[in-house]
Amino acid sequence: YAFCFQLIMMPYGIIAVSLATVLYPRLAQSAANGNASEFQQTLALGTRWTVFALLPVCLVLALLSEPLVRVLFERGQFSYANSRFTAQFLTVYALSILPYALVILATRGFYAWQDTMTPMWINIGGVVLSLGVMFGLFPYWSILSVPWAAVITYAATTTVSYRILTTRFSTTLSQH
Repeated sequence: YAFCFQLIMMPYGIIAVSLATVLYPRLAQSAANGNASEFQQTLALGTRWTVFALLPVCLVLALLSEPLVRVLFERGQFSYANSRFTAQFLTVYALSILPYALVILATRGFYAWQDTMTPMWINIGGVVLSLGVMFGLFPYWSILSVPWAAVITYAATTTVSYRILTTRFSTTLSQH
């Protein structure tokens, strides 16, 4: 997990956090002005950029997980068997990068509207879902239930976040 986490956090930190940070002032300004249309356009732009930048990274990490893990980590006590196992973990875990990145963008969207409670409740639900998935899948997939829980949880929290934000756009736009 620790080795894979490092590989996941690098593109997330460099690309996703940077995009969310750069777009946040625009999102906040749109929200402060009550301009839901501009807010929606900025969020859509951030979503497209995030997908464009991170989808290839997810696919490369998933498809080339074994050679990447072998080159980066296989030495000393880290054997070929460790590499194979870590690569299996990374293959699944890499699929969580994109939804995880979109969660941070959506969270910044809520913050722009000065709403910290909604993402908190979404994330609490995500923790409950993650634990349920991990424990539910563990008898079948053992430790691979951990990355599957991350993929499923981030996909679910992204979907819920975007759905709530989209509903708010519709409500705000129809009021103007």
